[in-house]
Amino acid sequence: MTRAIETVKKNGTFVEIAQWEIMNIITDIYNSTETTSWNDNVNDEFKSILGRLINKNRVDAVLFIYRHLYHVRDFFNQSKNCRTIVDHITGNELGGQLIKTFIDKKPLQNWIIGKDLIFILLQKKERKFLKKLFLLFPFLVHQLDEDGNDPLLHICLKVRGCRHRFVQFLTTMKADLQRINFNGEDFFGAIHLERNRKLLKKLNMEEINHEQRNIRFIEIISNV
Repeated sequence: MTRAIETVKKNGTFVEIAQWEIMNIITDIYNSTETTSWNDNVNDEFKSILGRLINKNRVDAVLFIYRHLYHVRDFFNQSKNCRTIVDHITGNELGGQLIKTFIDKKPLQNWIIGKDLIFILLQKKERKFLKKLFLLFPFLVHQLDEDGNDPLLHICLKVRGCRHRFVQFLTTMKADLQRINFNGEDFFGAIHLERNRKLLKKLNMEEINHEQRNIRFIEIISNV
């Protein structure tokens, strides 16, 4: 029985090595062939392949093709594909581990800290993933979207639903409460908008520390 188990293990190792050798050959052939940029059909096909790899927790394969194929790196760097990648990751039970692996592997770290990912995660209200990223890379709290909103302003102006935990967390991360976006809006103005009445109520009477003085986080509701 022991000998049989050892044989299975050896065969499994052999198959795994053979698979990687085949991957190497395929990528070498692909790179040696002049290929144009992917069209929409190829792009969509790769989205499906990427989804299957992530669902099977084959981050090793994702990292391999990312490192070896220019078109895959280009795919990750295109804003239009970012939401698809995020949907695959956040829809996976091992999503947290996938994010950690992507962060730990230097080639994908640039994609992880790009502004596209942060604002898509904010739209999806993925607090667990965002907290991990902000704690690892505190400078992300100052990233700006296309309207000059940092994550705090973005969550107040562009995201709906329950958000008070996001706001509380971002203030502890020293978000800039005085930031003014390209439309002349700031946090204290945004928090008093009609659309944020419920958010304001949840945050009422909380205080934050800013510039070595306490600022009343929210004024009395009746003044809104």
